[in-house]
Parts: sequence; C-alpha cells; structure tokens
Amino acid sequence: MLVALVDKEFSAKTQRELNAEIYTLFFNCGNHPEYLPAARASLSRAYRRLESHGFIKRVRGRWELSNDDPFHSGGLIVLQEVMKYQEAEAAKGTTLAPV
Repeated sequence: MLVALVDKEFSAKTQRELNAEIYTLFFNCGNHPEYLPAARASLSRAYRRLESHGFIKRVRGRWELSNDDPFHSGGLIVLQEVMKYQEAEAAKGTTLAPV
C-alpha cells in the first residue's frame, strides 16, 4: 500500500477510489465478492496501523505518505523496501529499473 501511494495516479485518488483499487489488486475481490467483508476489515486495520506508526496521513480526504520525521517516514520505508526488492532481484540475476 505504501508503494502504491508513491505513484501519482494512486495518490491522487480519493480514499474510496484507492480502496477499490487495492481490493482489486491485493485482495482479488473483483473476482470473488464473497471475500469483500474480510478484505474491508483487513484494509481498515492496515490503514490504522500505518497511520498510527506515522507512515501515512490523511490530507483532504486522500492518503499521503508522511514525511514529518525524516528518520521515521512512509517515504523512507518505501525506499528501503524497494531497495531490498532490487537487491533480491539482482541476486537472482533479474535486472530492474533504478528507483
């Protein structure tokens, strides 16, 4: 979810639009509507955790990565995770576009 918020297309969406996109991408609720109640609860818990840890904040009805504390921000966490992913892919011999 944090990586999705880096993308301008995702970060420009309202909370409802972002939720619908995340349901489709991560929970596969488009093909299985019976999973929707559990996905809603999971997504709500994920937002609360990210917000309570200070990684995201709500601004004008949209979620944004926090950047208030340079050593504990959502942007920094995303950068660390992308770098880990790139290192793992490089170890497997796969090349990725630079961040």
